[in-house]
Amino acid sequence: MQTKHPATRLGAMLAQYARTLGALPRARTRSLRQAARHFLVSLSVLGELKASGRRRKLLRRASARLVRRARRTFRKRRTRLRRKLRRRTRVAIRGARRRRARFDLGRKRLAKVYRRRGPGQARDLLRLRRVGVLESLHRFSAAQPAAALRPDYSDLWFLYDIVRDRRPSTLLEFGSGCSTPVIAAAVRANGSGHLWTLDGDESWSHATRAALPLELRDLVTIVHAPIREDDRDVRGWSHENVPELEPDFIYLDSPALTPKRQVAFDPLDLEERFSPGFVMVVDGRQRNAEYLRERLQRLYRVTRMPGRHLFELLD
Repeated sequence: MQTKHPATRLGAMLAQYARTLGALPRARTRSLRQAARHFLVSLSVLGELKASGRRRKLLRRASARLVRRARRTFRKRRTRLRRKLRRRTRVAIRGARRRRARFDLGRKRLAKVYRRRGPGQARDLLRLRRVGVLESLHRFSAAQPAAALRPDYSDLWFLYDIVRDRRPSTLLEFGSGCSTPVIAAAVRANGSGHLWTLDGDESWSHATRAALPLELRDLVTIVHAPIREDDRDVRGWSHENVPELEPDFIYLDSPALTPKRQVAFDPLDLEERFSPGFVMVVDGRQRNAEYLRERLQRLYRVTRMPGRHLFELLD
């Protein structure tokens, strides 16, 4: 025999009470109605409990499904990330091995520069290597004649940094050498500009042109500009065959000075062509820099640094 659900039994009892209400007195009917209300409340409570039990089961099942799905997704992503990390690690290791093999010679050269020329030169050598200039500089130095001076890495880094910072468009260099590929590399990194290099020695200008790396040759024009003695208020030198330019950057490192002639007059002759934002770097040449500071007609800010002077046009 099947047992009826409590809600079903309550429903039958309520139906029986409803049928008997019409045959009973009024006072008795009120008590029966109250009892009916209690039965109805009990019935609704049982229904709610039954529905809430179903909802709890459904929620438990749904949460279990979500947890299983999240675990599967996490495992898949973790597997993909591990594979990607392994690939990147292998690539990084191979790249580090290649860089280590490539710069073994560079480390030896760095240690040699540090021992012989001090930590400042070694620091600037590292800076030039980080910006990718050192390889071109070494190729240029190797192709130069044996009489060429060894590179001063502090001066070269200063030139590279100021050209990158000021971004000049027309650059004029007096005296070719290791500074030529470094300035050209800075112009190439800027994306615009051209370097004109003047050299008083024709054979040296040919040697510079031949030693210049291929990727920098389109950015440099090397001009043979003979040097002549020039006597003004003091004895000095000046170049012939100077191009008709309006430079906004000059690097003065030529001609070679003598005890009797310690001044190059070329910046004075070019001053009226200087464009706004003009900058000039005078390498060494203490007497030459002092003379230019006294004789230049326009307004400049002159900064004295170890081994060089920086002229900045203000008007």
